[in-house]
Amino acid sequence: MKAIEYTPKILTLIRAGKKLEAIKEAKDFYGISLVEAKNMINSYQPGGNNYYTTMELNDTPEYTPDIDEPIFKRTMKKKFICAVCGYIYKGDAAPEKCPICKAPASKLSELQDAGDVTYATVHTKPVESTTSVIQESQQLANTNEDLLPYCCPNCGSNQVEKSIGGMLEHAAAWATTKAVKSYVMGDYGSYTGGAENEIIKEEVPFQQVCNYCHRTFHASKSQIEAGKYAMSKAKSSQLTEAYNRRLQSVKNGEVRRIKEAASKKLPRIGYAGGAFLLGLLITATCEHETTGVFGLSSYTWSFMFSCVLMFFGFIGLLIEGMGYFGKMSEANEIDKMPIKQYAKNHKA
Repeated sequence: MKAIEYTPKILTLIRAGKKLEAIKEAKDFYGISLVEAKNMINSYQPGGNNYYTTMELNDTPEYTPDIDEPIFKRTMKKKFICAVCGYIYKGDAAPEKCPICKAPASKLSELQDAGDVTYATVHTKPVESTTSVIQESQQLANTNEDLLPYCCPNCGSNQVEKSIGGMLEHAAAWATTKAVKSYVMGDYGSYTGGAENEIIKEEVPFQQVCNYCHRTFHASKSQIEAGKYAMSKAKSSQLTEAYNRRLQSVKNGEVRRIKEAASKKLPRIGYAGGAFLLGLLITATCEHETTGVFGLSSYTWSFMFSCVLMFFGFIGLLIEGMGYFGKMSEANEIDKMPIKQYAKNHKA
């Protein structure tokens, strides 16, 4: 249990009626949970004690002989930098391997004094003595050519973006947060996308879609920035090749089904061709005209039957033949299509 102070910035936000901005500031500055930050802001009493007792921090206040006010020292998690990819890991101890490039723990070294942040009422501001080192490390991680920061876990492609469903989820989260702000916290100010939107973007996992394999999954901004979906170019290529092999099997199966459908038309083409040839044979061997009633000339029954056979045989050949060649042309077009082009409208 520890007493933490309402800093001047937090007090300014509270007095201005910007409760959600104050909650975000308390959460980020002291490293407490969102629930604890809300309790801290809602517990503030104007004119009362400017300290809040939290159960999440166990540090004890330190006093100096020159200043009567307590100096609260918060020790953040240690920071370890990977010598291979430049990723900075935060925790009490170095991990067994780098979460990004999988380098062993021996490649991770602690950034000295990177986590000590001291605040003493209004006399001292937070300072990190290794800011330049951290910035250089982050630049190294961002410019590392062998690391892709955001990839699809299914196919390894970096063609990932927030889906339409994710945009609708974001809108729903925005509406819910606005309702909480208006009716629960008593803040009826207009919503302009300030701290509320920052918290939503940072913590809420929205639906993402891969434009290559068309898979959807949920990921938050904080998860992406922490490197959960980062991978090396080698691993990305391996996943893409494995997915392309599965997609090739799907493609071959589609080509086979189309050709099977085309082959079913061959017997009907044979029947239509036989009818047409039979009509020709009858026409060539039978008499075409005869003398009918009242001495009028007319076509013979055999000639009329042969004409019917030729007509329907020709129509059958035309329809079934066009269907057969259309199916075979479609199958050949898909068979010759590059796998990347096939992936635009298909998935494995």
